[in-house]
Amino acid sequence: LQCNNEVVKRLGDSVKQEAIGYAGTVEMCFEIGPQRYRKYSAFM
Repeated sequence: LQCNNEVVKRLGDSVKQEAIGYAGTVEMCFEIGPQRYRKYSAFM
């Protein structure tokens, strides 16, 4: 998942070590991702 790199950039390397999993990554993607995706974070 390409978005994972963006999450790691924002939250630091601790995210990599904890391996938040696919669902967590997708959820964070929508929360901190482009503005047009943020409205979908509530549905995750």
